[in-house]
Amino acid sequence: MVNMKRGDIVQFKCNWGSEPTPGNTSIIRRVGANWADVKTPYGTKRVPDPEKHLKVVTEPLTVYLKEEGE
Repeated sequence: MVNMKRGDIVQFKCNWGSEPTPGNTSIIRRVGANWADVKTPYGTKRVPDPEKHLKVVTEPLTVYLKEEGE
């Protein structure tokens, strides 16, 4: 069990099998006794029981760049 802290990059349960990208990861903003506030690409969210619903990303994020005109 990983102890989550502020600044950790996490993935929600629905993205656990996919490659971590900026679009499917979130950053932990605050952590309480049984909740965590995360900043997602779509806004902020309070997640109850974060150990059950979030996984800390330990591998580097993948960013794909497009060339001009693609």
